[in-house]
Amino acid sequence: MQQEAMARAETLRKAKVRNEMEQLLQERIRLDELHRKARLEHIQALESTIQTSLTHQEKLRDEQHRQIEEEVQSIQRQQKYEYESRMQDEMIANLELKAN
Repeated sequence: MQQEAMARAETLRKAKVRNEMEQLLQERIRLDELHRKARLEHIQALESTIQTSLTHQEKLRDEQHRQIEEEVQSIQRQQKYEYESRMQDEMIANLELKAN
């Protein structure tokens, strides 16, 4: 009887230890998952920030490109006008020369 009681006590002690070990493992799993989740959320926040920054830079680049195109067009219009104006002045000068 005493040996049976000791065996039951030992069995209960081992079961209690296994139960405690299982609880510790479950807590470790839970904490590891929380830690991984926090790390992933941090990475996602970084990715979002980078994407926002890239989008902003792209918009700025597009705006600069548009402004440069407008400047080039303006210069081309001015050069075309100056060329046509010189040509007209030369034609008028030739007509004046012929008329005199």
